[in-house]
Amino acid sequence: ENGELRVTIDLLDKIYSRHTNTDELWFPSRKGDFLLLPDKRIVNVIRQTPESVYLDHNASTIVMPTAEFYKLKFSNLSRGYNLTLNFTLEDSPEHRLSFADVESTISAGIIKEMEKMHESLPASIKKISLTVRQLMSSNTTSYQLIVDLLANSAKHYLLAKGALNSAVILSAREQSWNILLTENI
Repeated sequence: ENGELRVTIDLLDKIYSRHTNTDELWFPSRKGDFLLLPDKRIVNVIRQTPESVYLDHNASTIVMPTAEFYKLKFSNLSRGYNLTLNFTLEDSPEHRLSFADVESTISAGIIKEMEKMHESLPASIKKISLTVRQLMSSNTTSYQLIVDLLANSAKHYLLAKGALNSAVILSAREQSWNILLTENI
């Protein structure tokens, strides 16, 4: 499936064969992998040869020379990935937000929103981490949320990203928390 490389006999004169592992990662992707390209498109690897890489994007085939493909700075989502969101909440001296409450509410909201986006997404969550990034003022706290997802959710990357954003915003609104800013990383 990965193609052939034709060489003339004179090139083989001083070459000796060696055993190779079939699972050796010599190429940054494999057939069936989902990749996030620098322009934020999600593509599926259909075929790879020494000359070209064939990618599927929304039922359209993109054929890219292998040398050009190597130069791309893409993320291989099929090996697992994480989503990061920074957000800022405002509270008041009368109604301080407890870190434990923020963490449990946001975590429950993520699972709920992921389920809405696709039934398999909640089971793909490996870990949800919330940390305080910065106390911006006595009433403003900036948080960083990182959700690690398993490789089997790669094709749902954009849905998972949307669910993360929705979960934070909807959870804040349901709790009447003032959310000042969200920022995907």
